[in-house]
Amino acid sequence: MSCKSTVDINTYFKKIPQTNVSKDKIENAESFIKMYLETCSIENSEATFTNRFVTYNEKYGEILCKGINNRNGKIVTINFEELRGDGHSYLIYRFKVKFENIDKISEVRVSEKFTGEYETIIVRNEWSDILKSSNKF
Repeated sequence: MSCKSTVDINTYFKKIPQTNVSKDKIENAESFIKMYLETCSIENSEATFTNRFVTYNEKYGEILCKGINNRNGKIVTINFEELRGDGHSYLIYRFKVKFENIDKISEVRVSEKFTGEYETIIVRNEWSDILKSSNKF
C-alpha cells in the first residue's frame, strides 16, 4: 500500500513572479537557512516556527542537520531562485546552494505558512527546475 499523493506538486504550488516577492521575506528565509545550517538550532533565530517544526526539530533536527553538514560541508554560495505558493496556506522559498563537499548545485527550500511561521526546511543534494516532493528535513 502506498501513501503517495496524487496531487501534482508543481500544479498545486504555482510559481509566484519575482516582482510579487518581498525582498525582506527572501532575505529572512536566506538568513534562516544560513543560521540553521551553521548552528543546527532554532534557539537564537529571529524567525517564528509552527509547533510542528519545533516538535520535529526537538526530536530530530540536530541529528539530521549535523548529518547534512558532515556530508555537504559549509555553504559556499546561496542564491534565491523562486517562490511558489498554494494561494492560501503556504509559500515555498527555493534557493540554489553550492556546498563545499558537493559538486552539483543543491536545493534548499523553506516553507512558510501565510501566518509567517516556518514549517519545514528541506535540503536536496541536486537542483531540479521541477519542484520535487520530499519528506526530508
